[in-house]
Amino acid sequence: MPALPVDFDPYNPIPNNPFYSIPTNYLQGSTGPLVIGSGLSVSAQGIISSTGGGGGGTVTAVTAGIGLTGGTITGTGTIGLAPSGVSAGSYTYPALTVDATGRITSIMSGTPLIGLAVSLPLIKTGAATSPTISIQPATTSQTGSVQLNNTTTSTLTDQALTAAAGKSLQDQINVIAQNGNGLILAGTLNAATGFIANATTIGISGGFTAGSVVPAASVAINNYYVVVTTAAASYTPTGGTAITGVNVGDYILVSSGAWTILRVGPITGAYATTTSAGVVQLATSAEAIAGTNPNTVLTPFTGDATYVNRYCFTGPGQVLASNGNATYAALGSGIDGQVLTADSSAPLGVKWAAGGGGGGGSSISMSFTDPITGTTNPFTGGVVAVGINTASTAALGAVQLADIATTQAGVSPALAVTPLGAASTYIPFCDFTAPGQLIVGTGANTYAIQPPGADGLALVACAACTNGVTYANPLAVATPTTLGAFCGYGAGVGGNLSVGGGSLANIGAGAANTALGSQAATSLTIGNGNIAIGAGALALETAGSCNVAVGTCALYASAGGVGNTALGTAAGDLVSTGDCNTFVGFDAGATTTTGNNQVVIGALGTASTASVNNEASIFAGTTVARFAQGDVAWTFTSDARRKENVEDLALGLDFVTELQPRTFDWKEDGKHAAGFIAQEVDEVVEKFGADYLGAVSKADPECYTVAAAALIPVLVNAIKELKAEVAELKEKLG
Repeated sequence: MPALPVDFDPYNPIPNNPFYSIPTNYLQGSTGPLVIGSGLSVSAQGIISSTGGGGGGTVTAVTAGIGLTGGTITGTGTIGLAPSGVSAGSYTYPALTVDATGRITSIMSGTPLIGLAVSLPLIKTGAATSPTISIQPATTSQTGSVQLNNTTTSTLTDQALTAAAGKSLQDQINVIAQNGNGLILAGTLNAATGFIANATTIGISGGFTAGSVVPAASVAINNYYVVVTTAAASYTPTGGTAITGVNVGDYILVSSGAWTILRVGPITGAYATTTSAGVVQLATSAEAIAGTNPNTVLTPFTGDATYVNRYCFTGPGQVLASNGNATYAALGSGIDGQVLTADSSAPLGVKWAAGGGGGGGSSISMSFTDPITGTTNPFTGGVVAVGINTASTAALGAVQLADIATTQAGVSPALAVTPLGAASTYIPFCDFTAPGQLIVGTGANTYAIQPPGADGLALVACAACTNGVTYANPLAVATPTTLGAFCGYGAGVGGNLSVGGGSLANIGAGAANTALGSQAATSLTIGNGNIAIGAGALALETAGSCNVAVGTCALYASAGGVGNTALGTAAGDLVSTGDCNTFVGFDAGATTTTGNNQVVIGALGTASTASVNNEASIFAGTTVARFAQGDVAWTFTSDARRKENVEDLALGLDFVTELQPRTFDWKEDGKHAAGFIAQEVDEVVEKFGADYLGAVSKADPECYTVAAAALIPVLVNAIKELKAEVAELKEKLG
């Protein structure tokens, strides 16, 4: 089929257009064609004339019709309107009745409009008593009224395409799609049987024959295709391989000399159900009306043709009534006091009529008290519905009962619990029969009443117990790996504190003593201000004061000592009567017994003697620094028994002459001093390879230090060298 011209005229549609009709002679008025009655004719020039002889004749009588008076007039006379019983006057907001001849047979004043609510796409403007109702314009984001456009060339975005113009466009698209994409339609295919259903003229020329299988693929029929009209799970074209999942609408075509498939048809599958997605079929009008096929769905057209459209209502109080077979219309709302009455002569078979006729009665005035309420008609002010308010925590009203599952969920604030739901959800307080009883869970949604325990017992978890808990002693004895109770002792006066078996066990008048650990300060009676932390710390002390022993058996043997401090296991453990000693480190001061004012720092460190006084010793392994009363300097370990590979020092005068003594001011306090510059000494040390002297320490990169004493051996050698040179000069000078 050739393609349609792009600029085709939609007002001169193609003959096969479903909306096409052959134009006929008519008279066009401003609002549409004029209807020509019987006995009239229209000439080709549009002149109207009567038929049947060109008119003429004589009126012999005029008879008054329904609603007229004056009788039959054969000569002269007057015909007037017959009285209708309506009083002359002015009426406001009238409600009137008109008979079949157009006469007003009854009229009464009504009530003004007091309010009107509309729903989109309707919109309301103006005062409440005289509103203006209109329809909002449709856009791509809102519903509304829209103008139809029967052209295919418009670029407007606020008009809608008619079905006729859309059909014309689709016809063009189909032709362009089939012939403009390089493919050649050869016919249709029943994939289930494998035979060609229909062949086009060009398909026949290419070897496609209705009722036969497709020809073998070749380059001569490249781009020839058939459209699948019957689906198949699998289809094998002549000379080709099996193609699975062939759907209606798919193209089976030849490409590069081989059969293949273009999957352009809709994907099929299982029918959709109310619980799973799937394929559905559009229902026909008959199927929609029957309402029995669960696998078809409605379109807007079949839905509107089958069911009542709720948008037929335009205001409150309207009633929907049948006006024929499968047709209906909305009866307008009545006025206050009228009732709906059956009337076969009315267009819809019912009508609004005054109360008292047709089963109605006189209206009554009703008022309501909470929680009962009445809904007011916004147009008439009358009550149109009676209801009950919803109950809340602040107001009476109707309430829905909760089922057991909802009661147990406990999340709804608006439902009421029944006794059954409560019994299945809550624990009745009447299960308690004695003081001290507890509610204990025994499993999923089950519980039991735990009897009260004996005084002093505590509730503890117990997996082996029926209820999972039991009353027992609150704490077991503490162990190194488990929490529990421990034994302690506290007595005396003045705020003594003891924790641990046997600690401060013999305290008497002593005050402000603290003992922590088994047997800590266990012998103390009258001593004051002692601190003993660790098993056996200060264990034998009875009257000493102000001692601090931290560590197992620290100051263990102290007997009357005052002001001793020992930090470390067994630190100062042999001190008996010594005072004001300080021992820091494991077994520090191990040999001290009666010495006073000793300071021993370092593990296994000892004073020079067991009873020396006023001495400080610092131990770092085998290195010892010691300073005693009367000494002019610290002494350090230099025992030959601790040395090996002893040789004479090679450094002497040459090394010393490289050193540069300086005077300087300290930045911290401005104090003037003399000495060496660490960096300068380090240069001399590196020059002579004398790092072993230990003269410069660079351990702290921010502050180098110099050990001046390390230079003493070099200075001694320098003096000896100078002495030798002096002796040699004396000998030469004789």
